[in-house]
Amino acid sequence: MNIISCILSFFLLCILNSCANPNSHWMNDSYSKIKDNSIFNVTIPGSYISNAYNITKNSSICLGEVSLQSLSENSLIYQKLISSNDESKLEYFYNKLNVQDSDILSQLNSGIRYFDIRICKQINKYYTSNFYLTDNLDSIIQNIVNFLQSNDKEIVLIDFDNNLRSEIGYMDENEINAFYIYLKNSLNNLIVTKSMMNYKIEDLIKSNKRVILISSNPTLKSYDEVWDRDIIVNYPSPPNIMIKELTLIKNSLNLSYKINEPIFNIIPVYSEISISTLTDTIDEYQKSLITDTLKQNIKTMPAIIVTDKNLSSRLINIITSVSKIKNSNLLSKFIDPINDLIEPENNVIE
Repeated sequence: MNIISCILSFFLLCILNSCANPNSHWMNDSYSKIKDNSIFNVTIPGSYISNAYNITKNSSICLGEVSLQSLSENSLIYQKLISSNDESKLEYFYNKLNVQDSDILSQLNSGIRYFDIRICKQINKYYTSNFYLTDNLDSIIQNIVNFLQSNDKEIVLIDFDNNLRSEIGYMDENEINAFYIYLKNSLNNLIVTKSMMNYKIEDLIKSNKRVILISSNPTLKSYDEVWDRDIIVNYPSPPNIMIKELTLIKNSLNLSYKINEPIFNIIPVYSEISISTLTDTIDEYQKSLITDTLKQNIKTMPAIIVTDKNLSSRLINIITSVSKIKNSNLLSKFIDPINDLIEPENNVIE
C-alpha cells in the first residue's frame, strides 16, 4: 500500500510540475547556454491574442470594441456578417476568433513565454478579449506569478501594444494610470524595468526580475516598468498568401542585424488563409516549407517569428533546440486570425 501511495504521489507531483511536457521549464534546462545573453538574443516561443480560446456566440462582447470611439476591425466584420444573415460565415467568424486552443497557464506549461494580450475593462474588472471577453485578468496574472514562483529561471514577456479598452472606447489617461498601478501591485517586484533592458539573463534571474511588460500606449509606456513597443519592436506588414509569406521570411532573414541590438524583429507567418479561398489552413507540405526555412536560418538572426496554433508545436520544438545555441533569437507565434476575413476590394461578404 505504501508503494502504491508513493507511485501516486510521484505522478501527482509530475502533473503539478508539468513533467509530462519537457518544454515547461526549457529556459532552466538551457540556462547555462542562455544566461550570458540579453533577452533580445534568446529564442522564445510566444502566442498572439494569447487568451483567445473557447469563444462562442454566447460569449460577452467587449463593449469597447463596438464603441464608435474605438471600433475594431472585428466589430466591422461582425456587423457585416450579422447583416448578411449567413449562419455559416458567422460560425466561421467565431472559429477564427479562437486563435489559441488553450489558456495561458497551459501555454506556459507548453513552453510559451511571450504573450500578446488585449485588455477590456468591463464592470470594473479587467478581462482579456478578442472581440468577446475571455478570462478575468486577475486569474491570468495569478497563474503567471504562481508559475514563476515554481520555476525560478523562467522569464515571461507580456505585450499589451495599445489594445486597452474600457466600456466606452480606448482607456483614457486616468484609466491607463489605474491599470499601471494594478499591474505593478499584481506583479509585485517581478517587473523588469527599462534600465535593465540590456541585462544578461543571469542578472535578471539573480535579481528575480522576470516579467517584461511591453506597450505602445503613450501613457503606459512612459513608466519605467513598461518597455516602449515603438522602440523595441520592428514589425513588417503581414503578407496575405503563402508565396508572399515565404518571400517575406527569406527577405527578412537576409537582412543584417546586430546581434546585441535591443530590437525584437517580428516576422509574421500565417498558417490561416483568407475566407475568400474557402480553405481553413495551409497543407502539410506548406507547413514543412515554413518550418524548414525557419529552422535553417533562425540561429543567426534575432527575430520574433510569428504564427498561429497550427504551427506552434513544430516551432516550439525548433525553439528548444535552438535555445541550446548561444546568441540565438526570439521566436514567437503571432497571427491575426481574421486579418483577411473580409477584403473590401474582393467583395467577399456583401
